[in-house]
Amino acid sequence: MNLNLLSLSDDVLLNILSYLSIKEVTALRRVCRRLHTLSAIRLNNERTFDNYDCSKNLAKLRFVEENCPNLVSFDMTDVPLNFSKLTIRLRNSFECIRKLILCESRDVNNSNIHLIGDCLPNLTVLYLADLKVTDNGFTSLFSKCERLVELKLRRLSFSGSCFAAFRDHLLSLTLTLCDSVTEEGFRCLCDGRGKYLTRFELMAVPRGAINQHIYNQIAANFRCLKVFKFNVFHDKINALSLNSFPDLEIFDLTISHLNFKNDRHINSQMQKIRQINLSIETFTDKTISHILTQTPHLEELNLWIRDSKMKLNRTLNAISKLTRLRRLSFHNIYMWLNSIRWTHILQNCPQIIHFSISHVSSPKFDEIIEYFILNAKKRPKEHFKVSLVLNHRNDRCLHAPKNLELIINCPTHFEGPRDGINF
Repeated sequence: MNLNLLSLSDDVLLNILSYLSIKEVTALRRVCRRLHTLSAIRLNNERTFDNYDCSKNLAKLRFVEENCPNLVSFDMTDVPLNFSKLTIRLRNSFECIRKLILCESRDVNNSNIHLIGDCLPNLTVLYLADLKVTDNGFTSLFSKCERLVELKLRRLSFSGSCFAAFRDHLLSLTLTLCDSVTEEGFRCLCDGRGKYLTRFELMAVPRGAINQHIYNQIAANFRCLKVFKFNVFHDKINALSLNSFPDLEIFDLTISHLNFKNDRHINSQMQKIRQINLSIETFTDKTISHILTQTPHLEELNLWIRDSKMKLNRTLNAISKLTRLRRLSFHNIYMWLNSIRWTHILQNCPQIIHFSISHVSSPKFDEIIEYFILNAKKRPKEHFKVSLVLNHRNDRCLHAPKNLELIINCPTHFEGPRDGINF
């Protein structure tokens, strides 16, 4: 290999090791001193070589055991090894592991998943996805993970009764595409077990899985939340109160339809909020501006607006008064965005360094680019980033300063906010 591995960063080296064949990995013994310093490793199946070759994965695992004694993070995505034997090897060789990612492992089931807690007593971060495990298996696992502070669950089928086995020191919980969790399951989570959560993400939940009563339980019990991401698709919520989250800093809301009776339902002590992401078809200009006027310390705002008749005069006026706003993202599938005087807004918020909008006409494109080129030259120590989706082809050659990062695309279709389904 012609790479100078000793000069690579840990992340780059880890990616290389993840996809090398065992022959190539073994050839790296000359950099064993460097491997001793690695704190994380990914033991993926070798998709580009021999898929699902157990012998090669075992050989690579032995190599990791011998050369990476300081391992604290382990990614076992789609590793075709005997899970019971693998966990025993982890206990014998990697007692220091703090973070484990376990996805798409066919050998994991209700009868053996508890081995994670038995063999990794120091585990604090656990990501699980696409496993054939139910509440019984998760209950035995969570009861043994006594130091767990962060848990991410994706595309799993369970009712949520296992939440009762959580320890009180769990601080972060992410549920993605876990649409089988029942109202009773959320009650188990809310009844004392989630009271210390500082981060709660409910992502990509289909229609009907969450109702007003469940939301009210979350609002009444999760008093310590600093990050709240609520990404659901339904029309069973008509009151969204954030008064229960006095320490909230990041609020991410994606709902296809929200039946607001009036704006008094959006009320909160939002003084501490630093970031807001909103994507709701039924929001009004008055409602959005009402939210923004209560967040004077906002540093990042991401809006997805899909109503062709909606004019945002109040919202734009509220944005221009956010003196701490550093990042602004504005997306809409309709052309009226080009009637907005973007430079006027930007001039009122000169502190903005990251700016992104979609469907920009040629005159607006020139106007925005020229503004940021001028600003980047005036403030060489700041790093500016501008992302524009054009409604036309533009082959203009741009000579931007080094501290201005330009991302320019032509759309094939409208893209909404990310649903966050990946770890």
